[in-house]
Amino acid sequence: MRVRFKRRKKNEPWVNVPITDDYMFYTVMENEENCKEFLRRVLGIEVIEIQYVNKQHTIRNRIRSRGIRLDVYVRDKDGNTYNIEMQSYRDYSIAKRTRYYHSEMDGYLVRKGQEVDQLGKNIVIFVCTYDPFGDNRSKYTFKNICVENTNIALEDDTVSIFLNTNGDRTGISNDLENVLEYIRTGETKDDYTRKLDRRVQELNNDYDWRDRQMTLEMKLKSKYNIGREEGIELGKFTLLYKQVSDGTISVDQAAFYMNITKEAFEKSMAEAGYEPAKK
Repeated sequence: MRVRFKRRKKNEPWVNVPITDDYMFYTVMENEENCKEFLRRVLGIEVIEIQYVNKQHTIRNRIRSRGIRLDVYVRDKDGNTYNIEMQSYRDYSIAKRTRYYHSEMDGYLVRKGQEVDQLGKNIVIFVCTYDPFGDNRSKYTFKNICVENTNIALEDDTVSIFLNTNGDRTGISNDLENVLEYIRTGETKDDYTRKLDRRVQELNNDYDWRDRQMTLEMKLKSKYNIGREEGIELGKFTLLYKQVSDGTISVDQAAFYMNITKEAFEKSMAEAGYEPAKK
């Protein structure tokens, strides 16, 4: 049985989507000025130029690897790479995820031809709506050091930063505090957070954006449950093929959900005998 979802009428009110939603976060951060200012407030440095900003960028390093999906993946003109993740639910494996992200980000650059000794800084930033380490800090910064002599740093240029929107604000800048307060409460206290909030409100009032993004998870969950009950081995792909065929979701959304490239999904879909809905 095909499940149909009622489309929202344009005069019906939305429940506002906050910046803590990862779809919202990466859309807001696709603006380079927003992203650079965010990095400045977190790192305390000026990022002069961003060469590219990839939202929900999937890195695939090895054959048969599903790869990793990054919320915001940035590389500056000096070759330093930054990954910013919005973490709105408690993940007890977040430390191991960070380790994996560092490895895959470097591996991706090396496989693209970057010499190992020329690798820039590799910085992973998690924006958490909970305290990942239980020390009531707003910012936790980790670097590799020698256990026997903590004055000796490995200097491998990898940095892991965990922001806690609910932590004690002691020791962080007013600029960073304002961002964390905005993420936590929606309250704007300076020009930058007001700019972020304007973009959030624009997207909340964008019918097409909301229709594309905010119903995706509901649709996938419902159809995935049907596929699971039927015991279909490749249920996720099959259901997504049908959704793309009837125009419920786009190829880009389906590929994002399965953590593969758009081209790979299109090829798989064609091999299964499905075609995208005609526009």
